[in-house]
Amino acid sequence: MKKWTAILFLSSLVTMTCFAKDLSGRFPPISREVLANMGPGCHIRLKMPEGARFPISYSEHSGKGGGSIILRALPTPYSQDFFLGFICYAADDGIVTDGWTSYDESSQQWRIKLTPHDAEMFANAHKTYQLKAVNAQGWAITINDVTGDEEGRQRHLHYCLIKPPKALCGNDDMGYLNAGKKGDLTPYALQILRSIEFIDDMPPAHPSDDSDDIE
Repeated sequence: MKKWTAILFLSSLVTMTCFAKDLSGRFPPISREVLANMGPGCHIRLKMPEGARFPISYSEHSGKGGGSIILRALPTPYSQDFFLGFICYAADDGIVTDGWTSYDESSQQWRIKLTPHDAEMFANAHKTYQLKAVNAQGWAITINDVTGDEEGRQRHLHYCLIKPPKALCGNDDMGYLNAGKKGDLTPYALQILRSIEFIDDMPPAHPSDDSDDIE
């Protein structure tokens, strides 16, 4: 048993290392550290790709904010744009705790929630990730299109990172399915999500279209 465990671990390590090298060779490195203030409790530090922008918005009236990392024309088979958006929610909001997923106390993991009909339809078209960031935890799921023209079917990512009393959630398209691994931006997005660190509040930044304004 120990032998097979060691083999599986080494195999997984090699796979992750190869994938990291593949990302660094094809996409801009995720090495630019920025600060983003999306409202009380949602002031974060994270790493994002070189060349990306991170415009944010904040409403003093509602006390809520959000933003989106934007990177144009990544070198995928479809030269697609990359978006990773965030909205600041209360940690006990239903979208966070009981939307796409629910927390299983027995396994201490997040599990996708699907109706019996959807569970059958998406049986081989979804995946759940347990997210662990710097000082927050949460979930991410991918859902693949299973209907419509095959050339237009995409993979969609939904996610929430939670650090009570707040959470950051969002959803975005991760690429066309017929482009294969070279067109799947999911690992790229997960790498960014796992770099997030919630930090002490500061006065919210003014809405901006230039990411340099929020560093």
